[in-house]
Amino acid sequence: MATGTKVQNFELSKLQFARLQQGGQKEFRLVYDAYYTLINYVVQRCGLSDSDRADVVQDTFIALYTKAQQIHSAEKIKPWLVVTARNRCLDRLRFLKRQKEDHMHDIENQPENYQSSEQQIEQLHYELQVNLVGELLRHCINDGDDDCAEMFYLQGMKAKDIANFKNEPISTITNRLSRFRKKFRDKFKRQLEM
Repeated sequence: MATGTKVQNFELSKLQFARLQQGGQKEFRLVYDAYYTLINYVVQRCGLSDSDRADVVQDTFIALYTKAQQIHSAEKIKPWLVVTARNRCLDRLRFLKRQKEDHMHDIENQPENYQSSEQQIEQLHYELQVNLVGELLRHCINDGDDDCAEMFYLQGMKAKDIANFKNEPISTITNRLSRFRKKFRDKFKRQLEM
C-alpha cells in the first residue's frame, strides 16, 4: 500500500485497465491499494468526522468499481478519484448542514442534559480512550516496581507529597516519573502500531 499522500510509479497496463473497466477485482484491488492513502488524505482535508470520512472514501471506491467504464484511460484514474472524493465530501457536508438545520428546532426543545447521538458517540470515544490509557497505565505500573507512578497517576498524589512520604529527594521522584513516562510512551506507541 502506498504511504503518505504521494503515489509512486503506479501504472496499470492497457490490459489491466480494460479488466478494471470490466469489473476485474484484482485490478480494482491494485488501484485501491495504490490510491487509498491519497483519497483518505483528500477526504480528511474536508473536515468530516472519522465515520463520515470512512464512508466517503468507501463511496469513492465503490463509484470507481461501478463506473470504471466511464474513465477513458488509466492516466485518468487518479484525477477521477480525487474529483469524485472531493464531490462526495461536498455532498456529505451539504447533507450534514441540511440535517443540522432540520433538527435544530428539535434540539432547542430538549432537556438541558440532552446529548445528540454524535455527542454521545464522542463521549463514548473519549471514555474508551481514557479507559484504554488507564488500562495501559495500570499495565505499565504492574510490569515493574513503580510505586511512584502509581501514587502519582492512580492515587493523584503530587511529586512533593510522594517525596515526603518516601522520605526521598523530590529530584529522585521526578526522575522516576520521567523514566516511567518514557516507558509508558514507548509502550503506548507500540500499542497504537498493532
